[in-house]
Amino acid sequence: MSREAFEKIKHTCDLPSPTGVAMEIVQLAGNENTKLEELSDVIETDPATASRILKYVNSPLAGLKNEIASIQHAITLLGMVRVKDIALSFSLVNAGSQNSCPNFDYADFWQEASARAAAIRHLAHRLKCCQPDEAFTCGLLSRIGCLGFATACPQAYSTALAMVPKNDVDALLKIEEEMFDINHRDFGAELLTDWLVPRHICEAIRKQGIDLPRYDATQSTERLPWLLELSGLFAELLTSGSIPRSTLSTTINRSASAGIRPDHMEQVYESMGHEWRDLGKIMDVETRPEQAYAEMYARAIWPDEADAREPEASQ
Repeated sequence: MSREAFEKIKHTCDLPSPTGVAMEIVQLAGNENTKLEELSDVIETDPATASRILKYVNSPLAGLKNEIASIQHAITLLGMVRVKDIALSFSLVNAGSQNSCPNFDYADFWQEASARAAAIRHLAHRLKCCQPDEAFTCGLLSRIGCLGFATACPQAYSTALAMVPKNDVDALLKIEEEMFDINHRDFGAELLTDWLVPRHICEAIRKQGIDLPRYDATQSTERLPWLLELSGLFAELLTSGSIPRSTLSTTINRSASAGIRPDHMEQVYESMGHEWRDLGKIMDVETRPEQAYAEMYARAIWPDEADAREPEASQ
C-alpha cells in the first residue's frame, strides 16, 4: 500500500531529488567496474560537491591526520561507498529551500537532521554496533519523507502541520496517513529506495519509532532503528533551548540500556555537540551555541513540581 501511495504522489507532484551529479555519483559507486578516476572526474565537475567532500575529509569527523587536497585522494581514503553517501546526503540540503510550504521550517529541519546525524554517528562508533558512516547517512535522511511531502504537496502538507502540535510525531503520522495514504517514514523509505540507498537503511527509516526500550546487540536488524530513536532524543537535547525532564530521563535510561553509564552522559553529549557543530560548518547549517550538559540538565523543565525527582539511571 505504501508503494502504491508513493507512486501516486511521484507521478503527480515534484519530489525533492539529489543533484544530477549526485545521482551520477550514486550510480557510478554502485557499479563494481567503476574506476576511481571516473568517479573523481564526475565529482570535480561540481565545485559544491567537491568542496563539501574535501571539507568532510579534512574535518575531525573523518579522523584523518594529514590535510587532503585532491578528490582522488579523498576517495581512496574514504572509499566509494562513503563518498557516495556524503554526496547524496549533502546534495539534498538546499532541496525545498524555496519555502513553498509555509508551515514547514526548512532551517529547523536541517538543523535537527544534522544533529541526529552527528548523534547517531557518535553512538555507532561508541557502541561498535554498525558502520558509523552508514549510521550517519541513516540519521541525516531519517525524516526525508517530511521534506518529500513539503516539496510534493506544499499547501496540503502545510495544512497537515497546522493540525498537530509541534513535535507530536504520532499525531503527524496519523494525519499524514489520513491525507496522503502514507506517512513520512514510509514515504522517506520509498524515496530513498528510488535513490538506490541500501535496503537496510531504507527499512531502518521505515521502522523507526518501534518500541524498543532496551538495546539488544544480538538483533542486527533492529540496531539502526534503535539508534535512530536514541539519536533523535539526543538531537532534541542538542537543538532545544529547554526540554522536558522526561525527555532527559528517557535519554539517560535508554543510553544506560546500551551500556552508556549516566556518569558518562556529559562526555557523550558534549562530544556529540562538537561533532554537530563541525558538521554544521560543512553543510552550511546553523547550529546552536554550545550548552554545557550541567546547564542543559539544570534548565530541563519539570511538568509538575510534585514530580520533581531525579531521573532513574537504569531500570
